[in-house]
Amino acid sequence: MEMYLQLAKNSTRGVIASGLSLMILLATNSLAQVNKCNVNGRIVYTDNACPNESARPLQLEPLNTTSATVPVSGEDKAGQSSYNSSRWFIDHAGYATALKVSREQNAPIFIYAYTDWCPYCRKLEREMFPDSQVKSTMAGYVKVKLNPEHSAADQKLFKQWGGRGYPTLYIQTSLDSPPVRAITPFRKHNGKWKLMKKETFIGELESKLQPATR
Repeated sequence: MEMYLQLAKNSTRGVIASGLSLMILLATNSLAQVNKCNVNGRIVYTDNACPNESARPLQLEPLNTTSATVPVSGEDKAGQSSYNSSRWFIDHAGYATALKVSREQNAPIFIYAYTDWCPYCRKLEREMFPDSQVKSTMAGYVKVKLNPEHSAADQKLFKQWGGRGYPTLYIQTSLDSPPVRAITPFRKHNGKWKLMKKETFIGELESKLQPATR
């Protein structure tokens, strides 16, 4: 009798464990996909299912569901975004998370496409991004760093957004349209590429800092 009771307990534990594994798997898969939908003739990027048969899912890897909670301030009563965070989300999986945060917090998305070998990228990261005023302004954006050389999925996103060179800065103010190249941080002056002034960069960011439309 004791042997049968032990077998029953083991069987029950196995069922519970299997159920938990299935729940975790479904949650992970639901977070891992960004769908490119055609809605009323418009291309829409979303982490939700497409409303019709227009779904063209990007094959993304599962997200790390054990990562820390995103530090954000939320949305105020007037519907304006009060998002304020220094966090950067990384690559295609990070972009999938950024879409969710943007929708929940009503905040626009800022995307920085770069490579490790790009000298202009290093200059931008060394001389522009660390500035306190720049960081304060960028805190209003859900920020993503995308290196197209990290994976085929990252390269696919970069190409779909029309990316060709580095660094490329995109801003997405509407979840009903893809990110657009919004800021050119380097300008040619006397035959040489010069990094724009911080005040100009901040002005460009502020002019495009508006709540994301859904």
